[in-house]
Amino acid sequence: RVLAQQNANVTDVQTRVAAGGAAYIMLLEIELLADSDVALLEGALQDAAHHLGVQLSLRALDETTL
Repeated sequence: RVLAQQNANVTDVQTRVAAGGAAYIMLLEIELLADSDVALLEGALQDAAHHLGVQLSLRALDETTL
């Protein structure tokens, strides 16, 4: 819901189980509009993660490495 509210477009999803099944990792690649407020998005995602009891990290992807 948070991503939809911020008009974010999910362009890739990867998942895996780690730590012998003790951790589930989900990687989302998202595309934002040019005028998106990244700080607002990160705050909203962190709030949602806290509510769900999960850890979240957000980082920019350098397009030149794609």
